[in-house]
Amino acid sequence: KRELASAAVAASPVSPALSLICDNVRTPDNLGAVIRVAAAAGARQVICTRGCVNAWSPKVVRAAAGAHFLIPIIENMEWGTLRQQNIIDDYPYVLLSDLDDGSNTENLNKFKDVLNELETEFDVEGEERSYSNPELCERYRGVPLATIRASELKSLNGFREAVVVVGGETEGVSDAAHMFCHRHQGARLSVPLRNNVNSLNVISAASLVLFRVRDALENS
Repeated sequence: KRELASAAVAASPVSPALSLICDNVRTPDNLGAVIRVAAAAGARQVICTRGCVNAWSPKVVRAAAGAHFLIPIIENMEWGTLRQQNIIDDYPYVLLSDLDDGSNTENLNKFKDVLNELETEFDVEGEERSYSNPELCERYRGVPLATIRASELKSLNGFREAVVVVGGETEGVSDAAHMFCHRHQGARLSVPLRNNVNSLNVISAASLVLFRVRDALENS
């Protein structure tokens, strides 16, 4: 496994770079298919947070249809060590693949004081402890994110890397992912749904979002 993993290098990653974070994706078939989509979309790596199913379990490998040998997969990643280990760029554009929750995002400036207070607490606790603090993560989630419709994402000028976060189907992206997004001045990337459909399978959502982000990066 170590030899195979070390030989997996993205042959034609999109530029600027694209990374995918799988946040608590626990179903083997889903994770495998998402890894395959990430490889096809030109991602340079797939990062699996602690809580994801084992990326090298037989069902995941089968569902990925060979993608394990095409791009690096980093497992058991903690949110608080992503930047410390130089896994991603220091200043990425973070996009949470999530449904628009209906929050009033027209005047995000009114939440500036709340964010400043949270940032102060974050700095006092430190990065690793902050991401391990459920109460602090939950409060970050309570602050609305800027929301961008996937169809409106045309370019990502000024960024060297886009980081897309997809979550498991039961709970979606985690509170820690919301903290991570706020810390990088990121946004929620949503795909409007019709006919009273309230959610998409993580594979479908990842496919729509990753290829849209790839096009935006190529237009940068």
